[in-house]
Amino acid sequence: MATDNLGDVESRLRKLIHDTSFYSIAVSLSSLLGLVSLLIFTRAFPPASYGRYASSAAIVAIVSTLLFGWLEQAVVRFTPEFENRKVIQNLLSVFTLVSGAFVLVAIGGYLLFGDSLGAYRLFFFPVVALIVAQGFFQPLIMFFRGTLESRSVAKFRTFNAFGRLLISLVLALVVLNHIVGWLWGTALAILGTIALMFITTDELRVVPRIQKDVLRRMMSYGVPMIGFIIGEPFLTQLDRILLEVIRDSASVGIYSSNYTLINQGLRLAYFPVLRAMQPIVVNEWDGDNEDEVGDIISNFSRYFVLLGIPVMVLGMGLGRPLSGLLLDQGYNQGYTIIPFVAGGVFFWGLADAGQRGLELKEATLTLSIGVLLAIGSNFLLNLPMIYYFGYMGAAAATLISSGIYVVFVWYVSSRHINWSFPEHTIRNTVLAGTLMGLPPAAVYLTGSYTHVLVVAASLLGAPIYLTVVYVLGEFREDEIRAVSDLFDTVVGPLR
Repeated sequence: MATDNLGDVESRLRKLIHDTSFYSIAVSLSSLLGLVSLLIFTRAFPPASYGRYASSAAIVAIVSTLLFGWLEQAVVRFTPEFENRKVIQNLLSVFTLVSGAFVLVAIGGYLLFGDSLGAYRLFFFPVVALIVAQGFFQPLIMFFRGTLESRSVAKFRTFNAFGRLLISLVLALVVLNHIVGWLWGTALAILGTIALMFITTDELRVVPRIQKDVLRRMMSYGVPMIGFIIGEPFLTQLDRILLEVIRDSASVGIYSSNYTLINQGLRLAYFPVLRAMQPIVVNEWDGDNEDEVGDIISNFSRYFVLLGIPVMVLGMGLGRPLSGLLLDQGYNQGYTIIPFVAGGVFFWGLADAGQRGLELKEATLTLSIGVLLAIGSNFLLNLPMIYYFGYMGAAAATLISSGIYVVFVWYVSSRHINWSFPEHTIRNTVLAGTLMGLPPAAVYLTGSYTHVLVVAASLLGAPIYLTVVYVLGEFREDEIRAVSDLFDTVVGPLR
């Protein structure tokens, strides 16, 4: 590899590490505070109440993404291309129109069918408020990501996370004495964060205006992505709704609490990297440098695999003690879903890392087809598997459907931009991850389980993994040199 190419690799890796550090701050605090909320609310409310909250949150995720998810993707895609002012003006205009229409339809629906909601009637208006708040917050966060303002993303997400916890606790445990306060608190915290964004960011304070050429590009890119965008919320939330219909609210509560526990933990490692990758790749793309961008996608996918495999194995090993220590006794039996969930989250992250070529080529319809394939398989698998196996079946169905989407991305993405899926790295890391998982597996299989013993065995696997991948030659010279500067790269900007 030429010296200048080595320099490019090091530069991009340092940028990835730098931005990941700031995203890590935001995601770490958000996930940690989310786990604190989970710990408190699963002790304050029974599984049936938590199940109704989880079903409501699932509806929020699906509807908010369906209405506004395309706008998020369009903002992060075109912020580097258009003037920031134009992006914000169109964002504000679209949000006002869509949210206004949604609120009117929601009020009309409540007047007609409110009496038939039963126990969910109290959840209706906080769900509507949260859908609108989330639909505004996420595109604004995408704007800061698109401008590579990782520090601002960290600041606003951190503010939102603390506000969500504090307001939700007061409303749910003191004012309302009902878990619906968690939804109201989340909505109010998001609205407060949006207010902070506008107070501190001059670029956001513009008059809404639609520029037809800008909006046309944004819609032609974003709207066909709706099928893709709803993929993650559907794959992670549809099973909760089906559990409610086929089983009961208590099953939803047990499943959702354990799912959230491992998902929040894996997000600490996966999502800062994925969020840092996307704007870097988009900003490198000039429309005519496919080979260069293909190399970047290949390298970034490889980095994700190197990180993702050990984190997944660690999550599988620590699932039972985490559930036993953090959740109330009524929820502990759901720890059995954690290995399936850990695998599904890894598959989805791997697909996310590899689909950048489709996004850059604006092949959004192709992305949508792939995700709809995964959603369809998830739905068809969930029906019999939930009926016969309950929440274990739901977790297994999500793992299989996530794997289907990964295979689709492997097959299709490289046809649009020439990038190499890291098959060699996959083989090496799977071998290393298998050896890493042997100590905790031995604890489980020999019947000698204790919380302390399985935690120690799981942590013992980490140096095993690092040793194996190093011996197999997975760490390159330029990457070692870049990572050796990690302290200056990460800590320097924080001083």
